[in-house]
Amino acid sequence: MFNINDKKSVDVGIFMINSKEYLRRNSLEDNTWNTARAMELLQDFDLNFSEAILTFNSCLKKAKGDKKKAWGYYNQWNNGGNKEYSKDISAIIQVLKEYFSVEMYNKHRKELKD
Repeated sequence: MFNINDKKSVDVGIFMINSKEYLRRNSLEDNTWNTARAMELLQDFDLNFSEAILTFNSCLKKAKGDKKKAWGYYNQWNNGGNKEYSKDISAIIQVLKEYFSVEMYNKHRKELKD
């Protein structure tokens, strides 16, 4: 449940899309009705994913191509980026890439068959 009467922005969906940013990007007035509708729409995975790409590309532009800075901006849009959180997420992604790589998958699958 969301408190749409709260003047602060609400991040929505798996990619935590900023509802105020979504309204701004779509040239919609920031009011209770539009905020409620945006939060409803952003629950859709495909829309949330496409908005995440748009948001990250905006962050990348703001960071002048620096992916680490852009990732920080993405994770804390109004505060200039959160580098420590960005580092944590990057480390998790690296572990997941290694663990879920095709090579590792095939290795584990082979071990299970033996």
